[in-house]
Amino acid sequence: REETPGAQIIRNRVLMSGTSQGYRCEGSRIEGNVTIGPECIIHPSAVIRAEEGLSITINAGCIVEESVVMETAGNSMDVGRGNIFQVGCRVHVFRVGEYNVFGVKSEVGAGAIVGDGCFIGAGTRVAAGESIGDEQVIFRNGDQGEMGTRISAGLKEEHRTSIELHISSLLAPDSRFSREHAS
Repeated sequence: REETPGAQIIRNRVLMSGTSQGYRCEGSRIEGNVTIGPECIIHPSAVIRAEEGLSITINAGCIVEESVVMETAGNSMDVGRGNIFQVGCRVHVFRVGEYNVFGVKSEVGAGAIVGDGCFIGAGTRVAAGESIGDEQVIFRNGDQGEMGTRISAGLKEEHRTSIELHISSLLAPDSRFSREHAS
């Protein structure tokens, strides 16, 4: 099993690149040239895989939940700070801005670009190469799965606040998560 270069695992807690600190739960897989910033949380069964010659950079304060698959697909991936990737989503993007939420079982195709403060709804698909502007809400509309989009001003700040509170509650010394995964 390949591990993150420069990472040292100490009882499920991972010291990344020697200085950054994050949590990586047992059962997650990180393969290839992957850099993970401080205060990131990688849940069990999450897969983060960079193909040979490509890289994935996940900046500070991101949460990658169970069964998420993040893979390069012909291009390197750059993920901004404070993003949440909910259970079962599949992400092959080129670039993700800051403070976005990727809903349960959503899928974002290869080479797509997602701006800041977006919400990609549960079960939605963003096509390969598509560009989503800032503060967009992408959702399924009706039983036929037609896609809808709307702009929601202030969404980035709202996401930033809720994501930072969520991460600080998980990383607080007295939280259940910290107690279960402390070194």
